Amino acid sequence: PMVRSTKSLGDQLAAEFSLETPENVSYVDATKRTRWPDVVAAGTWNPGGKYLDHLRLAVLGRDLRADGDTGSTESAFGWALNGSGKLLLPFIGEKDNFRFALNYGAGYGAQLADGPADAVFDSTNSELKTIGVASAQVGLQHWWSDTWRSNLTFGHLRADNPNVVEGDQLKQTSYAGINVIWTPYDNLRLGLEYLWGRLENEDGDSGTANRFLASAKFSY
Repeated sequence: PMVRSTKSLGDQLAAEFSLETPENVSYVDATKRTRWPDVVAAGTWNPGGKYLDHLRLAVLGRDLRADGDTGSTESAFGWALNGSGKLLLPFIGEKDNFRFALNYGAGYGAQLADGPADAVFDSTNSELKTIGVASAQVGLQHWWSDTWRSNLTFGHLRADNPNVVEGDQLKQTSYAGINVIWTPYDNLRLGLEYLWGRLENEDGDSGTANRFLASAKFSY
């Protein structure tokens, strides 16, 4: 559930404010309890320029609350800053573009795909400690022709775990992908993609994975 208000501040600016469900949380050694909704405020600038399509800034505030294994209920404040945008690349191709997103904060890992937990319960001090997270995602889209295009993407996430976490908790991940998509007709799209990922835990254990994906979409 979410309640959101969007306000236009002119032809190029827009502001958003929302209250969102606090249920999407993840804790280590604790049982979640919810109290206040997550609060998000954001602003988007759409200059409509030759090289800059848009820039967006957002801030997140969260009330984290959980029951620890000592029987006590503890709270912590989670927060995050986000910046994202889309740049146009007409000097490479008419429809080519570059997109990016940067995130930084603590206690918001469950909001990210394959992110760490939001917080860990410290039994020694009966304290709920947030987990810091920094992440970045970039993507380059190139059109080979009117019907052929490719996307090259990369993402990296790193968790700043408190010293009370165990070694099997996530420390960092990297993810990359490249694809080619063919649209021979307006109602038919065919694609082939390669994906690579690497995960490393706090104790240094790591692993990699590879995937090939083929897709087809027909609209009528």
